[in-house]
Amino acid sequence: MPSCFTFSRLLICCWVLLCFPACSSRPTLPSQEEQQEKLAEALSNGGYKTARSFAIDSNRDIWTYQQTELEVEIIAPTAPGNYPLIIYLPSLGENAGGGRLWRETWAKAGYVVFSMQPVEISLALKALEAERKFDDPHELPNDENMDMADENMEPRPEEERGGWFTEKRKRPSRTARESELRFVGHQYFAPENLKTRLEQLYWTYRQLKTRNDLRQPLYAAADLSKVILAGYDLGAQTVTAALGENFGTGLPHSDELKPAAAIVLSPSLDLAEGNVRTRFQKLDLPLLAITGSEDNDPYAISSASVRVALWEQAPGR
Repeated sequence: MPSCFTFSRLLICCWVLLCFPACSSRPTLPSQEEQQEKLAEALSNGGYKTARSFAIDSNRDIWTYQQTELEVEIIAPTAPGNYPLIIYLPSLGENAGGGRLWRETWAKAGYVVFSMQPVEISLALKALEAERKFDDPHELPNDENMDMADENMEPRPEEERGGWFTEKRKRPSRTARESELRFVGHQYFAPENLKTRLEQLYWTYRQLKTRNDLRQPLYAAADLSKVILAGYDLGAQTVTAALGENFGTGLPHSDELKPAAAIVLSPSLDLAEGNVRTRFQKLDLPLLAITGSEDNDPYAISSASVRVALWEQAPGR
């Protein structure tokens, strides 16, 4: 059975993140099939070897905490036994099914993987995502050209009575949409929202523990003495806060959730908050941090060069 401290075994499962930046309004993502092909190629060349590939089962549900809907999903090996638990927190705009490629790979390697996301956060970028198909410069002229074309354009019947043409002309400019994305990003990465997410995480863990004590299917397989916290983008911020990152404000703490280690994918760091040299001093658990040279975000919060500060400033162990 794999140990929760064997992080080299988890690295290949997460490597696909290096191929794309943090969640944005206009990412170019490889398809699920392309990711599977690249992962299979990497596995065939060595690097990530498991003694056994487990058959897995999953279940998705909606839990309610203080009138907030939380989507949860658990994936676990079907073979009887106790397996280390990975709690995975997705990025802004993803639901609890985000990161399925590596979550299923972890489960097949012998981990119980539990993911949680407030429904509000999973839908936070939905309105902006609806505009993505018009962001391609080959599909839509830039704003200046569009404005010039509008000045020389005769009114059309569709415009007089409304309809698709009018709606397209009323679409916000690309610059406006980027501003909206930055506003949304800063809103959800703010300490007040972080406080709420931590409260949700701790409550969710208590519910998970209760189901484990009651030996409910899938939950019964989790070994709560070996817990790994993992997060991507917004979820990574929640993870580092749970580990003790100093955000300069009072954040809730849990005496029950005691992770043995952590994984942060595209870790978030806002230089405007300061204390870069001291804010990570409590992150002394085994930590796997993954970023890349193109890992910029559209929120104007972190950048590829800034994200490495977590790795550089956290105590070595």
